[in-house]
Amino acid sequence: MNIRWRHFHSMGNMMGLFLVSLLWRGGMLAHATDRPLIEAHYVMGTIFQITLYTPDRETGQRAMRAAFEEIRRIDAKMSNYKPESELSRMNRTAWKRPFHASDELYAIIRESISYAELTEGAFDVTVAPLLKLWGFYKHEGHFPTARELEHVRARVGYTFLILDEEEKTISFAKPGVEIDLGGIAKGYAIDRAVEILRRYGITSALLSAGESTIYALGAPPGKTFWSVSLRDPKHPQKMMAVLRLRDQSVSTSGRYEKFFRLSGKMYGHIFDPRTGQPVQGIYSVTIVAPRAIQSDALSTSVFVLGFERGMALLNRLDEVMGLIVGEGDNGEEYHIEQSEGFDRVLEKMFPHHPD
Repeated sequence: MNIRWRHFHSMGNMMGLFLVSLLWRGGMLAHATDRPLIEAHYVMGTIFQITLYTPDRETGQRAMRAAFEEIRRIDAKMSNYKPESELSRMNRTAWKRPFHASDELYAIIRESISYAELTEGAFDVTVAPLLKLWGFYKHEGHFPTARELEHVRARVGYTFLILDEEEKTISFAKPGVEIDLGGIAKGYAIDRAVEILRRYGITSALLSAGESTIYALGAPPGKTFWSVSLRDPKHPQKMMAVLRLRDQSVSTSGRYEKFFRLSGKMYGHIFDPRTGQPVQGIYSVTIVAPRAIQSDALSTSVFVLGFERGMALLNRLDEVMGLIVGEGDNGEEYHIEQSEGFDRVLEKMFPHHPD
């Protein structure tokens, strides 16, 4: 069917949707102790990178190792690509009998359900069957028939998850229900890695999960914040904005991260779980929040909710801010809206000049 697949990967320091900039306005750093430790590893299907500053490099290296060990541990537990993971074991059996989950897995699924309830189902970890149907697991775009879509939609919905608080068990209400934590696990892993760094006394670090989420711990030496540049969603070689962050996370969801084309139309990997269809009309959503798990989950949710309902949600949440970029009207390339308070983290917005 002439499907063209596109999947942008992070390369070097480009970090997917973000161009991370230290933007030193005072010239080069003067002291050797100010040189950062930088390490990157492929985990959770993407590149995690940590940049940290510390006068004690030995402590910094131990902290770095411990942080990556924690990220790998979470991947081993919550990956649905690893058949031996706790999540995979639950997906195989929870429709037959209650699954006794670890406290950690139980807690993250419970938090996932809270985001589903907050967003009226726009965030839903049971979306896995839809991702498979549309070919996003194997990177092979597939446009489903109406019958295929109807069959799969019958197995998607967070209300099919049954949690027993006393027994700490999780059950699926019907066969074929499957959980994918891709919209929340990377943010959780970043938050856990930040906790590890803090235990080692690290107060200045930047952590990124591939193409989607960054956490800014403290600030670089001599600065009051980290500067993080956002790519233009239709022109990735250009910047759209620069944010200033301190002890905050930022996540961006964009339909251009993974997509295929059919008959000239783009179909991205972000779905409305309630319809089973890829979201149209939105290019990207950027969320700033105190925790990475928040920004990770909400960037997907607001993408699904769109301008009106997405902004209404953001304006109800404390310490959470967002930027939505969508298709323009009246000849404009973009329609851009930002929530209340976003100006507090916005350092600069670049005017767009079409090629």
